[in-house]
Amino acid sequence: MMKKRIMISIVSLVIVLMGIGLFHVYDRAYSRDYTLKDYTFLSKRKYIGTTWHLDGLNLDFQVVTREEGEKVMKDEMDLLPEGTVATVGYMKIKNKNRPVYLTMGYGDTFSICSLVTLNNQSIWEDMWEDIWHTDNEPFIWELLRGSVHQKDNNTYQLTLENINMLDDEYPESKEWEQLIGKKLELRRVE
Repeated sequence: MMKKRIMISIVSLVIVLMGIGLFHVYDRAYSRDYTLKDYTFLSKRKYIGTTWHLDGLNLDFQVVTREEGEKVMKDEMDLLPEGTVATVGYMKIKNKNRPVYLTMGYGDTFSICSLVTLNNQSIWEDMWEDIWHTDNEPFIWELLRGSVHQKDNNTYQLTLENINMLDDEYPESKEWEQLIGKKLELRRVE
């Protein structure tokens, strides 16, 4: 009888320890912080102060600290974990230069996003105007998305796969549409 209790206690302890171990493995592999650190585009501090040029879209991105990125985007970059950097630039949208940021998604994908707000009349109103003077909360708008492949430490190959602004009010979207499926080069220039 005593041996049976000891055996049940040992088996129970082993099961509990295995459960704790599996939880730690799952937490380490799938936690938000772990994944974003691994998949955030140009997120290493060694890139701070560098400039990257994206051919095809003719965009320049600066890799800056998170705090500097928040100043450019005029918002806290809540999607980025503490201590990371931001890759920001200005993109011509609706005939004005708008702040955008370049980020790597999960797997081998990238996005170019902007912070926008909707007014009450129409989604296609100029979402960037008076962003802090409306009752609506600003949100992240993914403009372009595609796949990314690192060629070397100073060059990435980006393939545009999707654009989220096809509208007559946005003349730039016609240019972007022609780039779908084409390989664009993102290269370090400084």
